[in-house]
Amino acid sequence: MKGNDGKAARQRKCRRLGIIGAAFGFVVLVVCATTNLVFGNGHPNNKFSEKNRKAMIEAIRDRPVTRKLRRAAQNVFFRGNKNNGQDDIWTSIHRRHDAIMGDHKNDEKDVHTMKELLHDNDPETKEMLEKILSGKMHLVDINVDEGEFRRASSTSSAPSYAGFYGVFCSLDWKLQKDNPSQVPMFKDLLEQSKGCDPYERERNRFDLRHLMALLRAHDWQQQGLQDDAGVATPMKVLNLTAVAFHESRCGSTLVANTFAAMSPQKHRVYSESSPPVKMARLCEVHRCSKEQLQQLWRDVVYMMSRSNDPNEERVFFKFQSAMTTLAISSFHEAFPEVPWFFIYRNPVQVLMSHAKNGALEAGGGMHAGHAVCLRSRSNPSEYMRSMLSETFNVEDSMSLTLAEYCAAHLATLTEYAYEEIHKQASGDGGKSATAVPINYENLMSTLTDTVLPFIWGRPLTADEQSSIDHVSSFYSKGGHHRGRGEKKFDNDNAQKEEEATKEYREAATFFLESSYQNLNAYSEKVLGEMKEKVDGFAAL
Repeated sequence: MKGNDGKAARQRKCRRLGIIGAAFGFVVLVVCATTNLVFGNGHPNNKFSEKNRKAMIEAIRDRPVTRKLRRAAQNVFFRGNKNNGQDDIWTSIHRRHDAIMGDHKNDEKDVHTMKELLHDNDPETKEMLEKILSGKMHLVDINVDEGEFRRASSTSSAPSYAGFYGVFCSLDWKLQKDNPSQVPMFKDLLEQSKGCDPYERERNRFDLRHLMALLRAHDWQQQGLQDDAGVATPMKVLNLTAVAFHESRCGSTLVANTFAAMSPQKHRVYSESSPPVKMARLCEVHRCSKEQLQQLWRDVVYMMSRSNDPNEERVFFKFQSAMTTLAISSFHEAFPEVPWFFIYRNPVQVLMSHAKNGALEAGGGMHAGHAVCLRSRSNPSEYMRSMLSETFNVEDSMSLTLAEYCAAHLATLTEYAYEEIHKQASGDGGKSATAVPINYENLMSTLTDTVLPFIWGRPLTADEQSSIDHVSSFYSKGGHHRGRGEKKFDNDNAQKEEEATKEYREAATFFLESSYQNLNAYSEKVLGEMKEKVDGFAAL
């Protein structure tokens, strides 16, 4: 019996091995067949057909978009070329353009060469590239190839952001111009633009540095040209009029809507768009140099400011509160003449706004612990750690209550903003007026009576004032898709003060009161100087 049992066991084991071997062979066969389907004969230089590309889009369309799937889709759809000596050609072009410093004698030849390198004779890629050049497709996101960035940073003596890639799609700016409060945030504009399907735009990706060289050469080449009808070509770069950094929950979206509504046909507004914040976040993670970050600022803003609308003249950015506020210094160095606002609010009121629906409570409610100001709690920024230790004598941020941490996070923004304002005021060659702190308390009157007339060099017209009054009478984030419709604005400052508990008041006072008073003092000074000049405009 013992021998028979051993033989039976061996037979069962052989059957199992046979099944495993067959399964493995089937998997290998499927992988090989899939590789051939997607890449033709499997050679890395071969492009897959449009039919197969669309088949893959359909295959992933209904699947949950995980990080792994998104990365796989980007790798499949990306049309980068790093072979056949193309890197050497790009290096030669970049060196020549860096050396000539605005002398574009070779642009016509370079434009043709760069176009061919970027689309590599692929009809669909060529069409996308032409749409970007003509201003029909817009930069909507940024990602980075970490390995490529590190290799370029270690081998190049000149600052370069090689490895950064831009994602493009066709934004429908008419939505914003018709009613800014219906698309108050960039993500709303992105979601409602029919030319920005989330699955399609994953593959509209180009190397930012190479594309930037092409755009600058192309735009210079187009200056003064005329179309067949003798009309000047409409492609242009809009005037970067002003930008807004902010504390959050302090009326910054209303500021963005005000710029959009003031002259809808002439103004374009990016309200918390993805590229600048992604750029700042990726640069922090991958340790960009100061020069790399400044160049990224200039190039990203340039790309986003290109317009083919003959009526548009100005562009305005409202950035996200946390990541981009800590990049104020690099922005100012990249654009030293551009006015920037910092919008802030009464400490108790702003803390209570974050505490809405119990978001700062530790209980088990739906919104408990989900306040935006708590997102960095497990990994505070280096600046916040330093500020807590040096200014507030707090060594461990996790020792703070949720309300205290939220107040400390907001203090990170207000303290940093004031530090930058103070640096400019004391040592920036008299250019301190580019920084304008604006208190939420008198936000609209400050904008319409002082700030906007100062920037424009004239009082607002009756039509401009009427448009601003209309948009400011509704909730700034009151799009219909948010379930609010155009709901009339109701100031709730007094209610927030009444609802503030002792814990919230103490947290707000301890962490925020000092920077709030400093910002108020400087705001009063700079706005007073601006008002004197505005009164002079009115007297003329």
